Amino acid sequence: IWLPIVDELPSIAWTIRYWDRAATEEKAGNDPDWTAGVKISKTTDGRYVVEDVARFRLSPGRVRQSIRAIASQDGATVIQVLEEDPGQAGKSDIDSLTEYLEGSPVDVRRVTKEKGIRAIPLSAACEHGKVSLLRGAWNTEYISELVAFDEGPHDDQVDASSGAFNYLAEQKVPRLRQL
Repeated sequence: IWLPIVDELPSIAWTIRYWDRAATEEKAGNDPDWTAGVKISKTTDGRYVVEDVARFRLSPGRVRQSIRAIASQDGATVIQVLEEDPGQAGKSDIDSLTEYLEGSPVDVRRVTKEKGIRAIPLSAACEHGKVSLLRGAWNTEYISELVAFDEGPHDDQVDASSGAFNYLAEQKVPRLRQL
């Protein structure tokens, strides 16, 4: 895989954390999806650095609490990007979570393309040396999931990473959700 690991951050233009949410606790005999929050920065020279990955399997309420705690740790300069599920329930859920994250900058994204299609730009950027990882305890599991994508048991980090990459690549200026 084409992901160099760096020990310090270069000059950063802006940073987001993109959330791919799940809401099932891990119990004996199940292997549920993970909630994954990938923190990625776009550098001033147009490259990308994956700074951190938060990953957990919790009940819906504990997922919300964990996202809020991580958003608070990230601070007001990191935009929390949330995916909105289709329909009224998705809109209501996003409105509620946005309110719950009061004090953190939030943007919302509706996903329309299939996962494999959404991952192509990230894959190409990695292949061309435009993406690196900040050294962390999460690196090995992250790389393993990316390498196994489309055939591995989970793709939550890939979904959050491709969402984050596409968001940063498409946005010239961050958009913030207005309540």
